[in-house]
Amino acid sequence: MNEPSNILSIESFSQQPDFITGVSAIAISKKTAAIQNYSLDFMHPHVSEGVAFAFCLKGSVRLRVNVQEYFVSEHSVTVLLPNYVVQFLEESKDLSIKVLFFPIDFISEMKLVNSINDIFKVIDRNACLQLKRDDFWELLRLHTSIARLCEKNNTLYQTEAIKNLVYALVYELIRLYLEYNSSGEKGRMSRSYQLFESFLRLLYEHHRTERSVQFYADKLFLTPKHLSRVVKEVSGKTVSAWIDDMVVLSAKALLKSTDMQIGNIADELHFANASFFSNYFKKRVLLTPLEYRNG
Repeated sequence: MNEPSNILSIESFSQQPDFITGVSAIAISKKTAAIQNYSLDFMHPHVSEGVAFAFCLKGSVRLRVNVQEYFVSEHSVTVLLPNYVVQFLEESKDLSIKVLFFPIDFISEMKLVNSINDIFKVIDRNACLQLKRDDFWELLRLHTSIARLCEKNNTLYQTEAIKNLVYALVYELIRLYLEYNSSGEKGRMSRSYQLFESFLRLLYEHHRTERSVQFYADKLFLTPKHLSRVVKEVSGKTVSAWIDDMVVLSAKALLKSTDMQIGNIADELHFANASFFSNYFKKRVLLTPLEYRNG
């Protein structure tokens, strides 16, 4: 039996029950599956190699995507983009989901009214979207159509039909994201909240090389004191705490999803040496990097 992988990929999904892979470069679940049936241990961080849509049909889960926590329940969809890090914090025993996964290149030919960067920013703001029942089941109908078509054996125009159905699902999900965010988010998009979101985007981009409050303040043309006050007011956490959370999350993902030496991980995260990295990690996780990897 293959060892569980901490990378979300076509290969890792091919090892899960009731998944169809090998057709049109996508992975899709044939039916609703209880999360306990997966060999993926989501209580440890996983890195997504591509785009994943996870539809929650039953139960609930508290999870972290990158550094933000979400509570996911029935009729919600979670979207993971390439290099996103996801970790379950707590889940109900009846949690059941359906998944669609594909490489980002799969949708490279899509024609979008909004730029892909603008769409990614909306998803960055809210990776988990709670939907109205009718909207949710409209997406599920498309998911079911894709799965049924994938099960057929080399039918005429199968690849083209699958791609068009995936495009239809992506278009509909983007429409819902933009609709829900334009109506429900405007009221809370204060200047402080916008600054906080900008900080999180910078943190996601630079956390492997930059761990100083000064760096992020400079990028946002703020004083460190101003940035610290805004982040604390909006999130209840300090800038330093957010930085630590993101660095530790990346370290955990590297420890579990790669066989890199501790020294190489220290280099990847721009620590002076392996000893300094190990002390930093143990102080925050209460385990050494090796203890965490082997746990």
